[in-house]
Amino acid sequence: ALNLVLPLWAVLTSLIVTQMSVGRSLKATRDYMFGTLGGAIYGGAVAVLIPHSGEGALPFVAVPTGVGRYPKEVIRFPRAWVERRYNLTHWSVMPRGGHFAAMEQPELFVDDLRAFFRPFRPSRPIEPGLAGQ
Repeated sequence: ALNLVLPLWAVLTSLIVTQMSVGRSLKATRDYMFGTLGGAIYGGAVAVLIPHSGEGALPFVAVPTGVGRYPKEVIRFPRAWVERRYNLTHWSVMPRGGHFAAMEQPELFVDDLRAFFRPFRPSRPIEPGLAGQ
């Protein structure tokens, strides 16, 4: 009908069936599909049209940064790569967990988060009423 290739038909069909099966209308499905398509086109256009000279053109992030490496994380950047681009102040390798570490290993996650922020805490408690001064 629209002369679309089979994989595109599969994607469109799955979108429509999924959206309609969870109680949404065909209009909501269409809006969602075109909304995400627009975002994808915009992101691709920005990547192509804004001049850059490779990954070296990325600005250095000076904000103190901490990384918790979980063994089942989907994407794990090498430490050397992170250090070149971020002000790395905390790096920890976790014994277990993955992408959803806060839900999978909440104790490890909280302990690591506290360890990252510990150097930034004041040496003495802030008196009530003086926090904004």
